[in-house]
Amino acid sequence: MLSSVRRATAFLTRSPLRYVTLPAPTSPPSSRIESEWLQRVLIEQVPLIGSYGVTVEHLAYGHCTVHIPFHDSFLRPGGSVTGPLMFGLADVALFGAVMSCIGPQTLTVTTSMSINFLRKPAPACVFADARILKLGARLAYGDIRVFSGTMHSDPVAHCTGTYAIPSKRAGGCPTTQHERQPPQQQSQQPSHQHHQQ
Repeated sequence: MLSSVRRATAFLTRSPLRYVTLPAPTSPPSSRIESEWLQRVLIEQVPLIGSYGVTVEHLAYGHCTVHIPFHDSFLRPGGSVTGPLMFGLADVALFGAVMSCIGPQTLTVTTSMSINFLRKPAPACVFADARILKLGARLAYGDIRVFSGTMHSDPVAHCTGTYAIPSKRAGGCPTTQHERQPPQQQSQQPSHQHHQQ
């Protein structure tokens, strides 16, 4: 034991200490969409939720938080916020989280969604906070917590859901049918029909 200590001491005495530069920790990837784009999509293409003033509170890679202000039409008997509203808000929050990972592929659709109501929500605004737990080539699985009034309280509902990601061959990347048709085919089609007549 003593000889080992002496050899280590002799090594440190003869060999000067060298500083090693460690690689910088890798930062998480950034979101592949902008919150402004998601906000516009929710208003224009998901009017059932977007028309009630839903806003994107936070957006990062694999993480999306949305908020909807309280409205009297959200109430159910007993004075609490209705379950379908919380379910719909959780769904669009997960949609935003998926888009943040794969980009603006609006043909991505829900394949399954489950919700557990944990406690009675107050008649107040509602938040939905979604995070992606697993992302594959065809499916994205996520976890959503729903809050009433403030996100600093206990969640009133917990959801899990899966989204199906369309393949590029199925036209998953373009956001509209018009964008998937090449411009040259659009311009040549009328003259081709005229030639057949």
